[in-house]
Amino acid sequence: MILSSLYVLHVYDYQKREGAQCPIQRLIKEVNPVVLSTCMRHIYVFSEQQVAEKKELLPEIVRTLQTPVLHQKTPHCELLQGNEAYQFLLFWIIAGLNSKKPFADERILADVRKKCRSYESTTSQQKINAWSVNKIVMLALLTDGKHLLNVTKKLDEEQHKVKERQLRSACENCTWAREKGFMPLLSTIDYKVFPEREKMLTHLQEILMLKETKIRQKLESLTKDKTVLSCLFSKKPLKFRLQQDLETIQKMQKILASETLALEATGTSFQV
Repeated sequence: MILSSLYVLHVYDYQKREGAQCPIQRLIKEVNPVVLSTCMRHIYVFSEQQVAEKKELLPEIVRTLQTPVLHQKTPHCELLQGNEAYQFLLFWIIAGLNSKKPFADERILADVRKKCRSYESTTSQQKINAWSVNKIVMLALLTDGKHLLNVTKKLDEEQHKVKERQLRSACENCTWAREKGFMPLLSTIDYKVFPEREKMLTHLQEILMLKETKIRQKLESLTKDKTVLSCLFSKKPLKFRLQQDLETIQKMQKILASETLALEATGTSFQV
């Protein structure tokens, strides 16, 4: 999945300013993001193609939000892009930003799922357009968020600071795996490995090797089957798909090898 085009605007503790154009309403009107707001936290998800001809708009909105106003608290505001944006969404959806119930509030994921369903079933053309652009990343977020939320439950006995470091690493590593394309290819990924980089790399390598073995066995069985022998020379869908999967696996293995070497070179251990 290409995450480089993903944008997230995160605003917290915002009060609409009287007598002035609301920068948030301007964003909604001109960019048409997917809106994931709660009472205090406002999160807007959109793609680079939605702001392709309005690049000056984003810094202007951020600047307006960060400008102090007399008798009003200046809201927290940050504009995130790419992997950083997706990693933030994951950490938020597993309640990493919840000071009262850190990593123990499933309502956030439930609310996001409900919001996504409303976009999927809407008759509003504006929302249909917003969803069509951001659907892939939002559905990926729901999947990854669900599994990482289960990981938080397995770390319940950890001290908060230790648990927070582990889950930040989990979000970072999950984002990396998602961006590199491992998720669609490997349906058997165990999200429990994501808190530790080394374990993640080893796990991904193991299931890649297993998938490669199964594909080669399938291709071999096709070769031995005389009834489908002619198919091997005609780019039939099954053979062609299997060959494509093999090529993808080889690319993924190179990515893992490179990442493992980099990890060994730095002597970095992600174990806490």
